[in-house]
Amino acid sequence: MNTRFIFCGVGFAMITDNHPNDVLQRQFRHQFFQIGLIAHFHKAALLSLSNRFSRAVERLNVRDFESVKQFKKHVRETLEVFLRFNHRYWFHEISNQLQASDFFRRWSHQLGSDALYNEVREEARDINEYLDADRHRKQADNAMRLTVVSSCGMVGTVATGFLGMNIFSHDALPPLEKTIIFFLVFVPTVALGVYTVVVSRRL
Repeated sequence: MNTRFIFCGVGFAMITDNHPNDVLQRQFRHQFFQIGLIAHFHKAALLSLSNRFSRAVERLNVRDFESVKQFKKHVRETLEVFLRFNHRYWFHEISNQLQASDFFRRWSHQLGSDALYNEVREEARDINEYLDADRHRKQADNAMRLTVVSSCGMVGTVATGFLGMNIFSHDALPPLEKTIIFFLVFVPTVALGVYTVVVSRRL
């Protein structure tokens, strides 16, 4: 009852009477120090994660393919770190002792760790939603372009293979001429397919 514990943001103080008390000194140096270390570790880790998200967004340039690639890489790594921190290091109870548990809760509240955690989690959710939306947009764009390519190729397929009929019969030709005819048809077909893929966005 002669001791007062004071929490002030990052600071912590213990005020007691003038009589030396080895028990309180050992408790202050070991137990309270470790409680404060865990609380400050939570705050520092959350600030680091928030900074990594902010720097990744700051460096993003949607017109530069390499920038978008690096953005996705950094965000993916940061999300993995946040997931690991969330499941292994983020907790609210560190002791079954009432005093230690109350100290940790008060210290975390003074540091604003809960509010910062919610903020970082919202940042991670927003970035993840952006990546999902970008992924769905690219899938829809690829599906549209493949539809255009298949529609253009369908015309030639129906025209040349209707009911399995062949327009020209090359059974009696020697193998060399068959090979030449094959490449004469194969090369323009590949070129037409590549050209269709390139212009499919405009089509």
